[in-house]
Amino acid sequence: MTVNVRKFDANKSTKGASKLRRDLINSEIANLRDLLPLPQSTRQRLSQLQLMALVCVYVRKANYFQQGIH
Repeated sequence: MTVNVRKFDANKSTKGASKLRRDLINSEIANLRDLLPLPQSTRQRLSQLQLMALVCVYVRKANYFQQGIH
């Protein structure tokens, strides 16, 4: 019976760690969403995939123009 309790506790701990990781990822995605130079109504309609794609485009563009200055 003790073995089952240990397995359950380990599983519960893993679920908690997974939820914490997902919550942290979602929090950082929300931070990225707030940084995009778009109207709030537009930012809020973006899926996470669309958001990350736009962030990549924005960073690439910023890097490209930054290299042109130097």
